[in-house]
Amino acid sequence: MKAWERWMDKAEVCTAEADHELALEALERAGDTAEDDGERFEALLAKARVQAVGLGDAEAALASYESARELARDRKLDRAAEAELGAGSCLLQLGRAAEGRTVLARAAASFRRQGDALRRGCALLLLAEESAAAGDEHRAERDACVAGDLLLAAGEPRLLSAALSLQSELASQDGRPDEARTLLERARTLAAEIADETARRDLRARRREILRTWTASGVVL
Repeated sequence: MKAWERWMDKAEVCTAEADHELALEALERAGDTAEDDGERFEALLAKARVQAVGLGDAEAALASYESARELARDRKLDRAAEAELGAGSCLLQLGRAAEGRTVLARAAASFRRQGDALRRGCALLLLAEESAAAGDEHRAERDACVAGDLLLAAGEPRLLSAALSLQSELASQDGRPDEARTLLERARTLAAEIADETARRDLRARRREILRTWTASGVVL
């Protein structure tokens, strides 16, 4: 096993044990021992995830995502959008909505070109959440509907349940109660099939938490 792999494995173990500072140290060593640009990129993404989810430090995570994006662009890796997805989420958390929307829209466009339904769906769902929070229900519903179709195709029940929950809320606000109830029931049915307590409890209240966690997770990015 290469040194990079050993350090990445150690970081994964430390993260699972919630020792996030030690995970960051391991990821720094992974970056130092990386043998190519792809490995360096992976180490930077993993570092950003630990900072975003493990430590809840959106500022530090944003800096790491931006470093990963610059590396991808400089070395012509076709992975800049993966870093932009995380960066966009961090920007929204930091209240930099206009920048976050621009970055997420660019990432969604890249994922569309790449045929990546899962990541495109996640980017559009983040955009829909932001539009809903800003009072732009029309744009929010448009993006949430497309996101739902993509996440259904990608077979991602946790994020799909979040998308359906948002569509339900928007339908209710638009005076379509029957549609809202149907959508919310579908969302709850999906959530009930998931082992993660985060997805099961109080789906509407926890929708943003689900999105933030999965945007910064290794599963999505």
